[in-house]
Amino acid sequence: MLNFLQFKNATSYFIFSQFFSSKQIEIIVQNTNIYAYYHIAKKSKENYHWSELTVNEFKIWLILVIYMGIFKFPFVDDYWKTDEIYPNHSITKLMFLFHFQQISKKNNFICYLF
Repeated sequence: MLNFLQFKNATSYFIFSQFFSSKQIEIIVQNTNIYAYYHIAKKSKENYHWSELTVNEFKIWLILVIYMGIFKFPFVDDYWKTDEIYPNHSITKLMFLFHFQQISKKNNFICYLF
């Protein structure tokens, strides 16, 4: 049993890594890529291109998902807006909105964890 009080200065990723091993993350990334290629082939979209998801991109995607769970906006694209009505979220500079949306559509990783 982990005592999180001993990790007073722990990063969010460190805490996350206590629940998911590196191997599990690699499996999630592999299965996301397989899922994406399967759906591209199934729909036979010749002009659709999937850039293979990497472990680092997955971590950024996950950070954004966690962030969005804490700071809620009505729509996902609101986090990338730069007008005066919305606060500037520097975390969204880590990944373009389109790429975030592509990963979100092809990421079905919960099925692979259990």
